[in-house]
Amino acid sequence: MISSFFNKTRPVNYLTTALLFVFLTVVNVVVHFAVLHEPLTWWVLASVLLQFLTIIIAGFTATINKFSDTNTYIIFLLVLFFASFPATLFHTKLLTANILVLLGIRRFLGLKTNNRIKAKIFDTFLFLTLAIFLFKWAALYLVIAYIAILLFQAQDLRNWIIPFVAMALIYVFYIIYQFYIAVACINLPIPKFSFIPKYEEFFNPAFVVPLAYMALIGFWSVLKSLVSYSSKPIHQLKPDWLIILCLLAAVVIIIFTGNANGAEVVFAFFPLAVLIAAVVEKIQIKWLKETVLWLFPAMYLLMLLLVL
Repeated sequence: MISSFFNKTRPVNYLTTALLFVFLTVVNVVVHFAVLHEPLTWWVLASVLLQFLTIIIAGFTATINKFSDTNTYIIFLLVLFFASFPATLFHTKLLTANILVLLGIRRFLGLKTNNRIKAKIFDTFLFLTLAIFLFKWAALYLVIAYIAILLFQAQDLRNWIIPFVAMALIYVFYIIYQFYIAVACINLPIPKFSFIPKYEEFFNPAFVVPLAYMALIGFWSVLKSLVSYSSKPIHQLKPDWLIILCLLAAVVIIIFTGNANGAEVVFAFFPLAVLIAAVVEKIQIKWLKETVLWLFPAMYLLMLLLVL
């Protein structure tokens, strides 16, 4: 039932997904405000809008890169991911950084075509550098962006120089802002990584259970994807490799970020949704496909029970 419904890209599918997002968000806000006594502020509303924008950008990125152009599994999974990790409602900075990372991913995945290569590279490093200003661990995606250049457009020497121009431009504007507008000491946000993580959130069942859920199904999806790669030509595999690298970067962020709020898991949402959706749409056994998809609403309900 659920697999048949979301196996299409009709307007009703997008409308249903949007309504599901609104409903689950309202439930989460009510639970965290009434039960957990979390403050209900305008920042929460901003976070909801950022979550919705994330889903739109991720869905558009998946469609134009042919990750999922015949179904709406990816946006369905993203809605449930956000619902299962309500900590993201209280971290607008992380959500904004994740959107910038997504925009960067969208641009460097576009390097597989030969259209406006220089502009895509410039935009990629522009978005990712801005993301670093908000969240220093976003610097990991700069490495993946360079790998994308290596995979798709390594021949032209200018393609390796443009990223430095984009990054320098952001820092120049930042220096000008600090010096002339903020009238403050210039403090460049150069990433300094601390490998002293805090694991308090990993002792919270409401966080660990959905995380374990996602990790197990994600690991299974990666293995299934790697097995299927033997039947694909190399040029079709390159975007998939980059998605797996993005997932690995997100895993590093979750483990080593040094924070304990759990919202960092948002960086894993897009690559996980892409990999899981790619595996689900290939499952031929009807009951197995249904079971895999129903696991995600079950994940949310279990999280809700643990919170209550």
